[in-house]
Amino acid sequence: MYEQMIWQEKAGTRQSGFEIECGVRLIACGEISCSNENVFEETITENDSVRMCFVVSGKGALHKNRHLLPIHEEMVFLFYPKYRKLYRTAFLEPWHLVWIEIAGEMCSPLMEGLGFYGEIPSRRVEKMMIQIARKTISQIRIDGEKTLENELRKMGLLFDLLAWLAGTYSYYSDENKEEQKEKGLGKGTREGYRRVEFLENYFRENYREQIVMSQLAEKMGISSYYMDHIFQKYKGMSPTEFLSDIRSIEAIRLLEKTNYPITEIAEACGYKNAINFSKFFSRKNGCSPSNYRKMQRTSPIDK
Repeated sequence: MYEQMIWQEKAGTRQSGFEIECGVRLIACGEISCSNENVFEETITENDSVRMCFVVSGKGALHKNRHLLPIHEEMVFLFYPKYRKLYRTAFLEPWHLVWIEIAGEMCSPLMEGLGFYGEIPSRRVEKMMIQIARKTISQIRIDGEKTLENELRKMGLLFDLLAWLAGTYSYYSDENKEEQKEKGLGKGTREGYRRVEFLENYFRENYREQIVMSQLAEKMGISSYYMDHIFQKYKGMSPTEFLSDIRSIEAIRLLEKTNYPITEIAEACGYKNAINFSKFFSRKNGCSPSNYRKMQRTSPIDK
């Protein structure tokens, strides 16, 4: 139903292959405005490259196999090489991103050191970090001759940006450890991450079912407070919000791709009746499921 559309880049700048001894080189950077109502794909061809995307505003989702991750403002997510993924911008709040691509044998361990783990590597950052990334990328994109001086300047800006990312990751990790000591919340950030990863997978597998958060926390042997706490720390949203995003994305897919009645779509998305589902969908997307379907079928993007 959607056109295959590629990012609308605001003069993304290609850099030279200058590389320093640490095994990292700057490839490209840019700023992206995603058209509303888009599904688009991205493939990176360089074997050792990674692209970091900083979400300035908007909402969307990333898919990898059976994994789905809602992505919103004040998050950073990664593209890895030769890795085809499906992305979707939110219906009413399309993404605005800034990005920077680097390559080199140290990229993967560097990204892990900066806190990017999981099937779809991502992290929450503060708004200030997004502003720093945007300013840094704007400075790197300034045209100039490919001289050693200019390339060293750009690499310096890149490493300043990575240092800021490392600093914010250390801050959140240390903050986590202190809170865990004070409140008895577990053995460390790794344990918290594993629990969040379990919850993510559980929601993806069971979003069609009726899920009671307090009962789920009890089954995991933790309190509802702790479950909310660790999920908020790692994902920047509550488990309920994450589950709602998954259901909303699936509802949009079914409305676009199938002729199923609204009652069947409601059931497929974990709602007992169409009335509750319609209230949820309208609150999430600004229109009813039936109106959304009508708009998509009359949209010029379809043609």
